[in-house]
Amino acid sequence: MNTKDEELQNQIEKQNVISDELDAMIYSKVFNALKQEPDFRLSTNFADQVILKIENKKEFFADYMWFGVGIFLFVVATIVAILLTNFTLNFGVLKFMAGYKGLFIFGVCFILALHWFDKKLIKTPSY
Repeated sequence: MNTKDEELQNQIEKQNVISDELDAMIYSKVFNALKQEPDFRLSTNFADQVILKIENKKEFFADYMWFGVGIFLFVVATIVAILLTNFTLNFGVLKFMAGYKGLFIFGVCFILALHWFDKKLIKTPSY
C-alpha cells in the first residue's frame, strides 16, 4: 500500500473519515463488507467433495498419460508393420465413393445437425 492508502485506512479504523472524498467512501464500504459474516454455509461433505475432485484430477492425468503412451505405441507398431510388409497405399475405395458426393455431404450435415440439437436440447449435468 502507498502512504495515502495507509493514512485513509487508519482514519477509517478510527472512524475519523471525511465523507466528501470518494476514496474514503469506497474504503469504508469495503471495510464494512469485510466485517460482516458471509451468508453461505459449507455443506457437511464439502471436504469429501474437494478430496474427490483432487483424486479425479490425478486419475484424469493418468488417463491422458496412458492414452498418449497408447497412441505412441500404436504409431511405432504401424511404422514397424509398414517397414516389415512392404506396404503400398491404394486409394481404390475412394475412387468408388466419388459417385456418392451428395450422400457424403448429407451425412456430414446430418451429424452436425445432431450435434447442434444435442447441445441445444439436452442439458448437461453441472458438477
